Amino acid sequence: MKLLIATAILLSVSYSVNASASTSVQANSYLENVLIKVCKASKTNSLLTYHNTLKRYRLKNKTVAQQVVCNGQDIASFARSNGAHQVAKKIERSINKTTSITDIASVDKLSVRFE
Repeated sequence: MKLLIATAILLSVSYSVNASASTSVQANSYLENVLIKVCKASKTNSLLTYHNTLKRYRLKNKTVAQQVVCNGQDIASFARSNGAHQVAKKIERSINKTTSITDIASVDKLSVRFE
């Protein structure tokens, strides 16, 4: 009886490991397909196609611009090298944003010298 229980436990554990490995492979395959579609959309020079692709997969332009690499190039360079200048400009705008903080309540100090 103990042998039967041990065998059942061993089979259930090995089945769950195989199932999780299969799920991981499916997730990687899905992610790869999404990235390929994003790269293809970036080289179309159609802002609408690029925007709809990002929207369909719930991706942010800034995240894509900072993390996606297409054929060994960052996505902005990839788009520009394929003649998609409008899409490349949109991608670059999302990266090049700068923020500055100005304290409008601070009082400028005036310096006076006297003798």
